Order: sequence, then C-alpha cells, then structure tokens
Amino acid sequence: MVVVDPDFCSTAAKADEWLPIKADTDAALALGMARIIIERKLYDADFLRDFTDFPILVRQDNGKRLLAGEVGALATEAGSRTIPEYRRLFVIRSGGDFRILDPENLAATRAELEGEFEVTLADGSSVKVETVFTALQKLLVEYDLDKVAAITGLDPLQIERVAVDAAGNTPLHVIYGASNYQWYNGDLKGRALSLLPVLTGSIGRSGAGISTYAGQYRIRFDLRSWWFPEGGKLNWVAYLHFLQGKGPNYPQNGIKAMVGAWGNPFDQHNMSNILKDRAASGELEFIMTTDFRMTTSCLWSDVVFPAPSWYEVFLNAGDAATRGIKDGDLVQIHNDRGKTRAYAILDPGCSAGTAIFEEGWWSRYLAGEGYNSLTFPWIKPLHEVYFVPGMWSPTTVWNECLVDVRRMSA
Repeated sequence: MVVVDPDFCSTAAKADEWLPIKADTDAALALGMARIIIERKLYDADFLRDFTDFPILVRQDNGKRLLAGEVGALATEAGSRTIPEYRRLFVIRSGGDFRILDPENLAATRAELEGEFEVTLADGSSVKVETVFTALQKLLVEYDLDKVAAITGLDPLQIERVAVDAAGNTPLHVIYGASNYQWYNGDLKGRALSLLPVLTGSIGRSGAGISTYAGQYRIRFDLRSWWFPEGGKLNWVAYLHFLQGKGPNYPQNGIKAMVGAWGNPFDQHNMSNILKDRAASGELEFIMTTDFRMTTSCLWSDVVFPAPSWYEVFLNAGDAATRGIKDGDLVQIHNDRGKTRAYAILDPGCSAGTAIFEEGWWSRYLAGEGYNSLTFPWIKPLHEVYFVPGMWSPTTVWNECLVDVRRMSA
C-alpha cells in the first residue's frame, strides 16, 4: 500500500510507502510515474490497443481526433455506416492501412499504438497525424524524474521505485481522496492519476480502477471513559435489535436512555419512525446528544452538548516556532477574506506550510467567525460543462486557500 499525503496521517503510518508530497502537486507525480511506465514498456499494450483511445489518430494541425469522414480513402465507407447519434467514427492505423474504428464492436483491433503519419483528406489536401499515445509521450517529455522531484518535493528514487512497483503489482487501484480534488485544478489531477490504472490495464478487473473517497469524521477523545463505568461489562445490542425492541442481549426491561453523538440517528437511522415514536411516547425517557450541528437528533434531545469532537488547527512545529506559537496556544487563522480561531496542535507529521482543520465549529459559536470565511467560491468554466448539477457543482476549491496564523493567547 502506497500513501501519498503531505502529512504523516494514520493511514500513512500503515503504508508500505509514504510519499510526503507537496500539497497540490499530485498531477506532476502521476505524469512522472506515467513516463517511467511508458519508457520502460511496463504498460499493458493489448489493453491500450483495444480499450483506450491511445491508438486513435489525432490531427497535428488542430489537435482534434481525425474523423473517418475527413479521410479521402474512408469518406465513402464512413458515409454508409449507421451509428448512434452520440458516436463518432475515428481512425486508427492497423496492418499498414488507415481504418475506421468501429465504436460498436470491442473485438481486437491490432491497432498501432505509436506513430506519426500523413493522411490525404477528402478535399485532396494532406495533414500530419499521430496516435494519442504518441501525443501523450510528447507531453510527458517535460516530466523527467528531476523535474517531478523538484515540483513534488519527493525523492526521485522513491518516485521511480513506486512507479515500477505499481506497474508490476497489478491490478492497481488508485483511491483519490476528497481533499485532493478540492482544488481549482483538482479535475486535472484526477485525469493525470487515471493514467496509472489505464496504462497498467487495471480497469474492469476485480480490485482495479480509480475511486474517489470522502468521509471519516475523527473522534478526539476516548468514548469508553465517558460512557462506561470502570470495571463494567459491555452488553452490546445490535442497532436493529434496539429498533425492534427484541433480540439477543436485549435487556429484559428495555432501553430507557439514548446517548449519541455526530451520527444524527433521528434522521439517518430512524427506520419506520421508531425513534421519534419512542421519544414521543416516553418509552425513551432520556435522550442526550453531543454534536457541533443543530441536527434533528439535537431537536429531539433532552440535553444537548454543543461541543465539537475536534477543534484544533494542526501546525508544523517549524512554522509555529517562527510565529512564536506553542502547543495549546489560541491562534487566529486569517487572510484578507476572513478569520477564525482554534487551539494550536504542533504535530510532527504536519508538513511545513500547511494549517489543517479536521472539524470545526459553526460561526455562531465564534461570534461570526469560521473557517469557511477564509475560502472563496472560485468558478472553473470547465466544471460547469461536465460536473453533475447540484453535486458540489460547479467546483470545490476549499483547499485553494492561502492563510497565515498568529498567536492570540497562551
């Protein structure tokens, strides 16, 4: 397992390789690794020929894919083909000839992956073309190991080793974390990273591919010390048994109190409205919730503790020292858009130049301050084209946020 993260997080602690990359330089790393895989011919050539656009020919004059209807020798055949409206007839080179790539057939094409050619067009003129794979290799020339190492802050030997290991241990699966794509050019990082499973043929196989991941709310304190008496024996009751009011280990006299936090069960786990019915009838005699949001569960509770599980800002010790900040100091995180407050935690695993919030309070608890006041709603036009409306669209640049930190009090 390889973890790419600027900080020595809990996942990095369990990894075979940790790459302490500079924030927002993942695309350069992916392109550098792709160059190594291609130069050493560690890619799956058969997969690239038949299941990617790598053998498709691209016009060098305009950078667009060559259409069969533009080619003199293929125009008549292209005109006679019946294909769905959303399909296009592109051109490949196979067996020494230009051929139409059938968009409705996944049979082996034996297409040439590399090469530059001259094509006579239907109007009698000629144009130079190249395969997508050839065009990619030209782009990757800029991403040699030394340059990638300089951009990412990583050891070039480690980059090389991880690239070779990735190609040699398929199926490869890339997990693309939410914090990674929440930058203005986060989509381009995803495109670059997707080259790695594609080049290694790690698509459409069990355990292969590229996935996004978001979540994992961390709990700051030991819940056992809060809720369970010392020396007491736990009596675990499955949640569905709790809802049904019966089952293995269910107490003879029922369950009279419910103490919860962060999960909002009155919305997320209120099957058949059972929780609300029990609360309204008095069967649940006491309900306590700890949360940093005024959730539905809070509204149904007898007691609410509006306490976050985690409200510190994690800083690199060197960055803190230059600002006179010590562990536990109250600090202000600010820029020209806004400000917020938190207690400083000097974390040896936190990379220089970063300030990290795991969670946060609502602004009403901080006299109108909040870390979202530091961010800005940047709009990337490309995102407006292909992002799904209503799903964090048109962009999510929450990490594109330059701030400074200063000590407020000890």
